[in-house]
Amino acid sequence: MRFVIFFMIPFFLISCLSVKDLPNDLTEKQMQQQAHSYLDKGDYRSALLIYEEILVRFGDNLPSRVAAEFEIAHIHVKRKNWRKAEEMLTRILSYYEEDAYGLPGEYRKLAMIDMKKIPAKHQQKEEQ
Repeated sequence: MRFVIFFMIPFFLISCLSVKDLPNDLTEKQMQQQAHSYLDKGDYRSALLIYEEILVRFGDNLPSRVAAEFEIAHIHVKRKNWRKAEEMLTRILSYYEEDAYGLPGEYRKLAMIDMKKIPAKHQQKEEQ
């Protein structure tokens, strides 16, 4: 029993990532890589925390904002959180309607693909 507890404690500590655990000197690219690492392990919670912190630290840069928001929306699609996913994907697509200059085109295409994954019964109806 002690053996199991001894090895479970580090696992618990690792899985309890918080924004405070992220060094302030990480670049956006380093944070993205860390978030992708968590995604590869299926740790959506930690990946979401990192992408949300990217928005806090680098969100004034619209291409950075679009990239982080897409990743968050994509996690919501994977987790079938349709309402949150649609809300974020709609916002991402609106950036391209307003001023697409300098925005990475792949996120528009990926957002449109993810939007099609949302079941029709979950899509919000436009106000008439």
